Amino acid sequence: MNTSTKAGAVLVVDDDPNDVFFMHLGFKAAGLPQALHIAVDGQQAIDYLAGNGLFADRAQHPLPALVLLDLHLPGLSGFEVLRWLRQQPQFQSLPVVILTASDREADKAQAQQLGANEYIVKPINLVAVLPELLRVMAGRWLSQ
Repeated sequence: MNTSTKAGAVLVVDDDPNDVFFMHLGFKAAGLPQALHIAVDGQQAIDYLAGNGLFADRAQHPLPALVLLDLHLPGLSGFEVLRWLRQQPQFQSLPVVILTASDREADKAQAQQLGANEYIVKPINLVAVLPELLRVMAGRWLSQ
């Protein structure tokens, strides 16, 4: 990864504003200092990662140290984003955690085949469970 990567920045790719809200709360409640950057659809995630258009300024939109990726997105799906991401040499080692409502085995298998590092089904009670889930995830994938 190049030097414009800001250690600890996290790209959250999710079109549900409630999930994004709870993600912000969860990181805060877990005491995690990472800056969260949001992409609301698959194309926006690719544009962010590629530094296209509005995301060209890496001071404001740093390359993430971790991507939290929902599968069911408007336009390009999470699978398509993951496929694109793993085709880019500079993102081969970027950790991608699928964080989705889908508990389908076929989705888990496809995510693994495409190179996801981890697959987590969103808990029903995000408020109660998310901070601990994020602490564990950060310990696994982010250098603090």
